[in-house]
Amino acid sequence: MISADADATYSPDWLATIDRSFGTEERIVAVTGPCRYVGGALWGRVYARILFGGVHLAYRMTGRSFYKTATNIAFRKKYWSGYDVYLTQGGDELNLLRDLRGKGRVVYDHANPT
Repeated sequence: MISADADATYSPDWLATIDRSFGTEERIVAVTGPCRYVGGALWGRVYARILFGGVHLAYRMTGRSFYKTATNIAFRKKYWSGYDVYLTQGGDELNLLRDLRGKGRVVYDHANPT
């Protein structure tokens, strides 16, 4: 399963890249990546680069993903617990990430942005 946004764009090989990241390793429960903003205010583009640069650095140092966005994530259906619609301001996304990490490995692929 994937989570995507209507106003996001995806490269033609986005899904194939995710599929390769899952591979045959069953303990990988989700694959996530960064978002890059096109157009809009400069601060938004800079913020996204800094945020996901930090996420990438933390992943490389620890092997754990500490943040994800609903715009760029795929997960094995059997591990999907849903979004908690009562959480706001990204809490639903972070709650899902915590839940998925408790079930297996979450891979962060910095080279597969939306």
